[in-house]
Formats: sequence, structure tokens, C-alpha cells
Amino acid sequence: MENFTLTKTADNLTVVQQIYNLPELEFKKLYNQSAAVDGLGFFYFIYMCVSSLGLLLPVILFFSRSSSNTHEPLSITFTVFVGIVGILYFLYTLSLSNLLNEQRSFSAARSLRTISFLYAILMALSTIVYCFAAINMPILLVAATIPLIFFILFFTTFRAVKNPLLFNDGAPSHKQIKYIRQCRKNGILDPSALPKTREPKKLDAFFRTYAYVGTILFFILSVLGFFGAVTKGIIDEINNASDPQEYVQKADQAMEKKNFGDAFKLYEKAAKQNLPEGIFNLGICYAEGIGCDEDFAKAYECFNHPDVKEAPLAKFYIGIMHYSGQGAPQDFQKAAELLKSAADSGVEAAQKFLGYQNGKMPDYDVPLAKLLKENFKQNEKN
Repeated sequence: MENFTLTKTADNLTVVQQIYNLPELEFKKLYNQSAAVDGLGFFYFIYMCVSSLGLLLPVILFFSRSSSNTHEPLSITFTVFVGIVGILYFLYTLSLSNLLNEQRSFSAARSLRTISFLYAILMALSTIVYCFAAINMPILLVAATIPLIFFILFFTTFRAVKNPLLFNDGAPSHKQIKYIRQCRKNGILDPSALPKTREPKKLDAFFRTYAYVGTILFFILSVLGFFGAVTKGIIDEINNASDPQEYVQKADQAMEKKNFGDAFKLYEKAAKQNLPEGIFNLGICYAEGIGCDEDFAKAYECFNHPDVKEAPLAKFYIGIMHYSGQGAPQDFQKAAELLKSAADSGVEAAQKFLGYQNGKMPDYDVPLAKLLKENFKQNEKN
């Protein structure tokens, strides 16, 4: 087999005969390479089917958010843009799947050599990233097996492409190679029972070119994204090396000077380092729209943090959100419990909201939760 070179071979039967006459070890190697290419094509076809479901995402989001009262509807421009990107991506996966599953021509070999090499690099990088991330989240070791399997398949494909008996204009399909294996066991090759090869199609050239160009662009974007993420991680580590308490102190100073934008960013940095004071103040910023747009959902997330939610003022904010239904599910029972707890702890805003007198809640004739519900409905009418 070492005597062959990667050249065009027009006669399928000639190639089949050459493969049939190979020594046992060389045939096993060729068969395994063919099986790897065929397996990669199969796995990629499954991946293509799953990823193509993403084409429905823009439409689903457009209609679901358009009919939702809690989210702003997506713009038609954004929906069309995402839809076009989805279609282009679908064509790319379809082209690559076609190249892996259907084409073993001389021209396909030249495209697959580059594609399989680039993807092997990407899969190796992905596996390494997953393994490093698994230090903090062991479950990612399981996820790392997926790019590892694809790395093995793509690397094997890269080596298989160099085999002129597998990739030429008369190359046999994997079905034919399986038939040859059976014939070798029986001791005779019967060309009349040989499975038919796939006839070349007009779209083959388009699929090859689209897959080739698409892979190069995808590789460039992926590498840029990878190094961008690594760079961002290094910068974040440098930023996080600072004392989070200093961020809070500087944020408080910025608040006094009414530099609300700077204060918000500093509280955010402190919150990223899990400083409870930073998380709490960031929640206030989101709730009051200080240095940012009001975002009750993010405010609720901050106040409901395990290290923050027991603070009396945090209970007040969470209670108000459950009362109004902004940022949290409307729940008058939870609102009553939290607001009363905050008021009993001396939060003046909670005491005022519940009508406390001399630090005590009046004896209402109805349960507090029911009173809050009635009050909410009355305010809605007004």
C-alpha cells in the first residue's frame, strides 16, 4: 500500500480488487480507517439533526416573548438576522455531513484533509478546556468525553484521507469494504454481488466548497473566541486579586459624590467576588435603578443570595417584590411573612408600609396576607 500515491482512480472494481489483495494487517488498518470516517459521518449527521432545531429558536422566542407581559418582544430585525445565521449554519452542517457521509472522491480528500485537521485541533482544545474546568465542576469530565471522541474520529479521518485506496474517484464505500471483508473470510471475491457505489451529484462540488470555507471561518472564529476567553479570564483574575472590601468602600464614596455609574460597577466587582455587602448593594442598585436600568429580576437574585437574604432590609425588598409580582412570583403569604419580619427588625420602610404604630403592628381584623392582597387590588383600581 505504501507504493500508491494520492491520484485519481476511475475504476471502482480495480480499487476493490487492490483492497481485496492487501495483506491482513494493512486491510485491518484500512478497514478501521474507513469505519472511523463512516462513524464520524454518522455522529455528525446526528449532531446536524439536533443543531438544526436551533432554526426554530428565533421563531419560538419571537412569538413567545411577543405574547409575554414580562419580556419585551424581540425585534423583527434580530429575529431575521438570527434566522439567516441559523440557515447558513444549517447549510454548513449539511455540507459537512454530506462530505463525511457521501463523498470519498479525490476532490473530497483534499477538502477533508484540511477540515479534519482543523477540527482535530478544535476538539483537542475543547477537551483540554473541559478538563481544566472539571477542577471546580467534576461533572464536566463526562462532558469532555464528547469532544475527545470527536478528536479521535477527526484525527483518524485526517490520517485516513492520506490513504489513496479510501479516497479517489473510484473509491469504495464503507458498505463495499465490509463486503470485501466478508469475501476475504470466504476466500473469493464476487464482483457481481458488490454493493453499488454512490453516483456523483451536481451539488457535491457546492457542498465541498461550502464545508471547506465554512470550516476555515469557524476555526478562525473559534480560536479567536478561545484566546479571547483566556485573555478575559486572566484579566478577571487580575481584577479579582484586589480586596473586594476596597471596591465597596470606593463605591460608597462614589455614591456620596453621586457618581452612580462608577458605584454600580464597583459594587458589581465586589459581588463577583461573593462579598455579601457588594451583592446586597448591587441588589439595591438594580431595584432602584442606581447607575443602571431597573431590573427587579436581578435585584431579586441578589437579595435572595444565601449570604444576603436573612438581612432585614433584604427581606423588605424581597417582600415588596412578592407583593407586587415584579422580579418574583406574586405571593401575598410570603410577602406578609417577609415584610413583618423586616418591620419587627426595625426596618422603617417596612413598618411604614404595614402601618406600624409605636413600633408595633395594629391588630387587623383579617390575616396580613389577605389584607395585602386587598390593598394590592385596591391600588390597581386606583
